[in-house]
Amino acid sequence: MLKIAQLWFERRRLDDDITLIFEPHVVPVLRCNIWHVRGRDRDLVIDTGLGVASLSEFAKDILDRPVTAVAHMYTSTILEIIMSSRSASCIRARPKGLGAQ
Repeated sequence: MLKIAQLWFERRRLDDDITLIFEPHVVPVLRCNIWHVRGRDRDLVIDTGLGVASLSEFAKDILDRPVTAVAHMYTSTILEIIMSSRSASCIRARPKGLGAQ
């Protein structure tokens, strides 16, 4: 098994309800901003990273509600979405080329 960094994710808390999570060991051009937005009944996670390490394990202290994970196909591949959002209770993905609805 390939060894990865002991701490794959880092985070910055912007306020009580919004947290930026990122993968500092990914080259900047491929790095994504993973946003956690706390809701009343559900939490929203926008993008889910590369799937190298468990996002849900890293963020278990802030993911204490059901989670809706959202990924956009311009920034993510199907494999990344499946691998990194497997613990979300609801996953939404939008394929390339679809206009605003």
